[in-house]
Amino acid sequence: MRLKLTPLLVAFLLVLFVPASSYAGYDEGVQALKSKNYALALEQFSEAADAGNLEASVALAEIYGRGLGVKRDIKKAFDLLSNAARQGNSSAQRDFGLFHLPPGNELELDSSEGIPWLLKAGEAGDAVALGYLGNIYSGMLMVPGVEVNKVKAHIFFHQAGQRGWKHAGASIWMLENKMTKSQIKEAKSQE
Repeated sequence: MRLKLTPLLVAFLLVLFVPASSYAGYDEGVQALKSKNYALALEQFSEAADAGNLEASVALAEIYGRGLGVKRDIKKAFDLLSNAARQGNSSAQRDFGLFHLPPGNELELDSSEGIPWLLKAGEAGDAVALGYLGNIYSGMLMVPGVEVNKVKAHIFFHQAGQRGWKHAGASIWMLENKMTKSQIKEAKSQE
């Protein structure tokens, strides 16, 4: 009898055979970062990232991007986020998308490439990415090449609120004060 590999069986085998140490260091890195021990945070996140922990790569990007205990290296931060984003990490997708947009576009990247990354993060349930998309389409955050679309903005704000974004209610309220009744009705019919 041949063993059939189902997704559940593959997940079970990964839990059994992938060593827990492959993600060791991430929690320690978080604690070190909270206590502003940047050297230890860098060490722990580096080990975890080298073992494949994408959240550790995002944390390293934050350390390099802000220059926390290291010389600020925006290109290294960008590369770390690019790698994690392309592997499907929604936090990295969001931050990678934001790297392309004003005012944080220090590398002078094509801003039109930022929106698809925010959309990917939003599709994965990232509330902050959805909030940014709402801000972009409402015109509150101007991005070259993106036209204001209040209906889209309303939908993104609503989705962000459903996923816990704390600014959704206020954002929707402000936006609805600038929308026609038919625009509000159209947005709500698509939510």
